[in-house]
Amino acid sequence: MPTGWEEFEGLTRQGFDLLRAGKPPEAAEILAQALEIARSGDGSRLDEAKVNHAQALEAAGEHERAEEGLLEILMRGREDALVMTAALTVARSRKSRRDYAKALFYAEKALAAARRIGRPERAAPALTLRANIRMNRNQFREALADYRETLRLYEEAGSGGYHLAWALDNLGYCHVLLEEYDEGITHLKRGLETAEKAGLPRLVAETSQDLCFATLRRRSLRAAEKHGRRALAAAEREGLETIRKNVLYLLGETASLLGKDREADAYFAELQKLFPGIRNLGQFLKAFDISEMITLKEF
Repeated sequence: MPTGWEEFEGLTRQGFDLLRAGKPPEAAEILAQALEIARSGDGSRLDEAKVNHAQALEAAGEHERAEEGLLEILMRGREDALVMTAALTVARSRKSRRDYAKALFYAEKALAAARRIGRPERAAPALTLRANIRMNRNQFREALADYRETLRLYEEAGSGGYHLAWALDNLGYCHVLLEEYDEGITHLKRGLETAEKAGLPRLVAETSQDLCFATLRRRSLRAAEKHGRRALAAAEREGLETIRKNVLYLLGETASLLGKDREADAYFAELQKLFPGIRNLGQFLKAFDISEMITLKEF
């Protein structure tokens, strides 16, 4: 392989390492260098480089830049793997801008390309994205079917760790929103066990939060207290502020329902610090149970 392509491969690996490490702006810079090498070459890797760079731009929140050039790749449709990734990137970009109709269109285009590849598990990311879009459109039954198929694909492929834990968490949480608590809690517990075995502390925090929410809504208050405390500890260790805020509310509500007023006051006081512009937040939350009216996360 020519020296230029060796450099291209090295930059591409480096870019995706940065993307996996949660550093999309840095990844975009590195993948832009790879793109320039592809432009100066024979053109054989140009679409691949464009798609790689677009993924980093989309993750960095530069949605319009991310979409530039991807529609041409989708229209040419030469390689299913590139079509799948390009369509996924456009769908995520459109979802981030709440253009759910177009997001759904491109998620389904990605799903069709993934299924043509011939490896069933390749369809799982597109299914998950379509489910997430449907969650945002309050199409919970349709989302549930997609999450269930995603889980089946990962299980049949023998996937474990991150992918399996997320699939179980998504499916379980969707069941909870549909008030199917037994099914939801069963999947969430499996998700938590999978995350623990794989050493995924952020997913441990997420699934523990969702178990706290599920058991609170089912009024299994001792279980909610246990899961909430675990989620709070994990969130504080990992610096997960959104989960910490959610769980402070859930634990405060649980303590209030258990008659533990001092504990409830302490949790709500911590929550008040995070919302200084809302006066008497703790008093309001103790007076009104809003646990049936909230969702914990955006999809």
